[in-house]
Amino acid sequence: MQPQIISSNRRNFSPILAITAILILAASLRGAMLLRDVRLQADESLYTTYARAWALHGDWLLISSPVPLDKPPLGLALTTSGFVLFGVSEFGGRVITVLLSLCAVAATYGLTRRLYDQRTAVIAALLLALCPFDLAFAATLFHDPALTLWLLLVPLALISGRGGLAGIFAAAALATKQSALQFLPVFLLIAIVAERRLRWRSFALALVIGIVLLALYSIARAAPVDFWSLGISNPGQLRVIRSDEVIPRLQRWTELLGKITGVAPLLLIALVPLIRNRVTNSRSAALDYALACGLLITLLLYWLLAYNTYDRYLLPLVPLLLILIARGLLTPGRGWRLVLTLITVIAMLLTLGANLRGDYGIGGEADVVGGVDQFAAQIAALPADSVVHQFWLDWHLGYYMGDPTAHPLPMILFQSSPESLYRYLMAVTSPHSAASSQHRQYLALPATFAPRWQTELAKSGIQLHQLISGRFVLFEVILPKSD
Repeated sequence: MQPQIISSNRRNFSPILAITAILILAASLRGAMLLRDVRLQADESLYTTYARAWALHGDWLLISSPVPLDKPPLGLALTTSGFVLFGVSEFGGRVITVLLSLCAVAATYGLTRRLYDQRTAVIAALLLALCPFDLAFAATLFHDPALTLWLLLVPLALISGRGGLAGIFAAAALATKQSALQFLPVFLLIAIVAERRLRWRSFALALVIGIVLLALYSIARAAPVDFWSLGISNPGQLRVIRSDEVIPRLQRWTELLGKITGVAPLLLIALVPLIRNRVTNSRSAALDYALACGLLITLLLYWLLAYNTYDRYLLPLVPLLLILIARGLLTPGRGWRLVLTLITVIAMLLTLGANLRGDYGIGGEADVVGGVDQFAAQIAALPADSVVHQFWLDWHLGYYMGDPTAHPLPMILFQSSPESLYRYLMAVTSPHSAASSQHRQYLALPATFAPRWQTELAKSGIQLHQLISGRFVLFEVILPKSD
């Protein structure tokens, strides 16, 4: 009996060693992304401002927020936990997302092992560890990495016979982003194909409890418009796209799909198991088709309905696509397996430099808002009774100017155009205006927009005196002298 035990231990040692090495690699790459000097994007800045109010002031309901809440609370709670543990900073918020992204690599391994086998699971986990698309979001404050993790854990828990736990993860997905509604059917289909005897009763009970808790949070806020409604209305009406949108949207989504592996043609490897399965009738073949159908239907909806073409919308699909690619890499003969796997790994590694520099084109792009923190600090130093009109910078200024309860800050007003700013200025300078016209007026906006604003306002006799130059500019607004 003893030799058999030793033999069994040897067989199990290699996969354990492999997944341990993959997790170390994934942690190293995500740690490198975390250490980049990258400012928050617009949506990240808004989410972080909400989470700061939670962490510093316990403002869990966010009723007094100047920007209405349009997201469920769990994503904000995760960022808040980072602030509590590591301080209110970009690092404090991002480190939680890094941990969630690392957990998603482990969850992908666990799910793939349950669906297929150990070898496929190791390859899928390796691909996700190196995936440039996943890395681009691993150290951001977007909620999509958290959503991706919860979705992966739903079928993993169901297949493992833990229906209640799966229901909790499904509720967590809904409490993170409303878009979980469109992804959950895809991940549930995977579990149904993999295992027919699932614990649906405990799953449904846990999910209903989670939904009730989410509803109670919405009721407690008593906001004029709840976050569910805003989450649906803010992206715009989901209509069928027009004929002139067909090609541009196809090009956009195709370009983003190519970012998953770094080289778009490598995506064709995902078709290999589907082609081979035409002559087989096995559980693995059914799973391949389930994954492919979920991916295809979601991508068709993204293309043919007027969804915003945001890169992060693809993130929950990335592990599923990489599982199919792992299946494709293991389909040919032994020699071709090694060659194709090396090509795929090398293609992903070649994108690492661009990701670390923040110029890969997705996720947290370093060059978009570099310097906005210093610019916001300069605006925060203006007299507290100043009025700063801004275009495009509202959410960035909302975070980087600092906590408004800690010290008085200038009033920030959004203006959609030079014409709207002119109408405002004329209103406050009117003799019949109840608003004070004695406050100094400023204009803050990206430098690329400045020429148009200067030209249009000059037509009305309003001059702009530049105080700060660079990527972002600040002007003092000088009204025409009254006769």
